[in-house]
Amino acid sequence: MTHGLLSIPWPILVGLVITLVCAVFIGGLHLVRQRALLGSLRDSHDVAGFAYGVVGVVYAVLLGFMVLKAYDKSVAVHDALNDEARVLLDLGHHSLAFPDSVSQGMRKGLVRYANTVIEHEWPQMAHHTKLMDDRTSIDELWHLYLEQQPVSQREYVWFDHSINLIDDLSDARLRRQVASHEGIRPMMWGLLIVGGMIVVFFLYLFEVKGFFRHALFISLIAGSITFVLLVVLAFDHPFTGPNGIEPTMLDNVVRHLSELP
Repeated sequence: MTHGLLSIPWPILVGLVITLVCAVFIGGLHLVRQRALLGSLRDSHDVAGFAYGVVGVVYAVLLGFMVLKAYDKSVAVHDALNDEARVLLDLGHHSLAFPDSVSQGMRKGLVRYANTVIEHEWPQMAHHTKLMDDRTSIDELWHLYLEQQPVSQREYVWFDHSINLIDDLSDARLRRQVASHEGIRPMMWGLLIVGGMIVVFFLYLFEVKGFFRHALFISLIAGSITFVLLVVLAFDHPFTGPNGIEPTMLDNVVRHLSELP
């Protein structure tokens, strides 16, 4: 459901969701103003104002923390992908230090690994589903390199560097998987949504002369909170949101490895 929602163009998605949310709260305001006397609302302004300040600060801190958490997840995914692509390229260049038959086998293994990430793991990350931890591709790389028998000092040096890079590749792969799978828990989403509703509902307790002016105040607050929640949702799904990550780096790695002599 979230994947389909985030597949909608960002301006249209933001406009539709904010319009719907504002319409619901304005409808609620209409019911409240029909059943409450403005004078009775005025009597509770002091208490309501103090309570609204406390609730607003608490919610602002929580919302800011969630924005940072979701943004950090997006950055962590980008960093892991950059490291993964860099290590694959370095391994491809290191393979040139070995005989042609060995070098070509190494590069084919690297291309096979990158294609597995693009074709199998990427769709799972895009749908924010739990990754099936298929280690076949990385295990094949390990077996491929561990089967090699360097015959010269030069090959020993490059082989040692390549093994260290395989370690780095395994680490980057794990960081990508963990960062892409970890997200904001449903309980926290519930707290964010309910907290936002409470903040807006508090505005019903204040006397504002004129329905249009009161509705405008509520729309500004509700729209702002909704927009920030959509930003958090987009950061929490870095492979599908408005700035969804595409496997461009790995595609370039595959093309470059295929062009090496």
